[in-house]
Amino acid sequence: NRYRGFVGEVQSWAVLNNVHVKNADIISTYTRTGTLIGHSTSSNALVHNCSVKNSKITSTYKGNYVQVVGGLIGGSESTGVVSVQNCFADNLAIYVEDAYACSAVGGIIGTMVAGSSIENCYIVNSNIYSAYKATGGIIGAVARNTYFTTSRYVMNHVLVDAVISSPTDNLGGFVGYSAVPNDSQEICGFFLGQVYSTNKMEAA
Repeated sequence: NRYRGFVGEVQSWAVLNNVHVKNADIISTYTRTGTLIGHSTSSNALVHNCSVKNSKITSTYKGNYVQVVGGLIGGSESTGVVSVQNCFADNLAIYVEDAYACSAVGGIIGTMVAGSSIENCYIVNSNIYSAYKATGGIIGAVARNTYFTTSRYVMNHVLVDAVISSPTDNLGGFVGYSAVPNDSQEICGFFLGQVYSTNKMEAA
């Protein structure tokens, strides 16, 4: 299994509700890593009322894997639509440098596809560093959905209080990179952290 998390992989109609992780220290050597879920292939995964506290994710080079790292959820495939609601990360450190490659790093989710949604979520007191592209406080990257016709995603009512840094491009307080637009007409979001595009900051 190339996925690492409290649940390595979830499939169709998976539900995580009221799952809370504390004091996790995860070494990411896999393609998808998150404290709660490593990888989602579910067409309708629900992650509600979940959290991670006082935890750390560090990547390490092992094998020819392109890694995706998320604070709660690593990533989803082209059909893996997820709904994340009322979730948070507090005192989370993500440090991605020693890896074969990494396509995305996010405070809540590394990658997600169009049709997915993140609402009423926050990350506070946290540090996120990646030596690779697509690094965001909430979402690392949003990809197109190759199965459903939808071409948008939803992100609303989010808060970020974190230091986010990378020497590469595609770096953002909320989203590192998105191939599709946000479906929310008015986004309610609050950013209290810092974003560094050139300075390396080690997560501690």
